[in-house]
Amino acid sequence: DNYGKQARMLVGVLVDGGQVRSLRRGDRVKLDGKDAGELTSVAPEAVGGMPAALALVRHKGEVEGGEAVVVTAAGDVEARLAHRRAAQAPHD
Repeated sequence: DNYGKQARMLVGVLVDGGQVRSLRRGDRVKLDGKDAGELTSVAPEAVGGMPAALALVRHKGEVEGGEAVVVTAAGDVEARLAHRRAAQAPHD
């Protein structure tokens, strides 16, 4: 039952290549300065514009291309969000 609850969405998290190694599963994700969710999985390294991690975030509207901050043990990392389908490599 989702009545009266905020929607949650699995999104790709894109960061600069050098920042990937600081991401950890469970790191908090902030949207507009407010806690919005957490990283659910992290790739060992970013590959050519593909998301470095997936996050489950609460949202009230569109998140595609949205700017976010991932709070890591090494400090805040600026990120961009993409729909999960953008996180999947193209295939035949």
